[in-house]
Amino acid sequence: MPGPRRRQAKAHFQLGARVALRDYRDDRILGILTVTSIYRPDKANEAQKVYKTTDVAHPAVHYLFKEASDVYIGGKVQGIARPVHYDFVALRGACRVFGGLYTTCAC
Repeated sequence: MPGPRRRQAKAHFQLGARVALRDYRDDRILGILTVTSIYRPDKANEAQKVYKTTDVAHPAVHYLFKEASDVYIGGKVQGIARPVHYDFVALRGACRVFGGLYTTCAC
């Protein structure tokens, strides 16, 4: 499970570090994050603004308070590869037009 790994790794990040972003399913590198910020979030504010509640009965709020790291990192992401999708393979890359809103395909 990725949760404990993130908590243990947080002490190793420094500004300017380049961090591999991996697909947890097959460990492939999907991108590189160059760390430009390291900070402690206001999780109560985040929960209220994103989920409109701070009640830990909400699964995402529970995850935020009980599982997510107490330190966030941010920075510029360089894409390396797209994730491999094992579901709906026949539909991947197929472009659709929804009410004229989307006319190009980025998948």
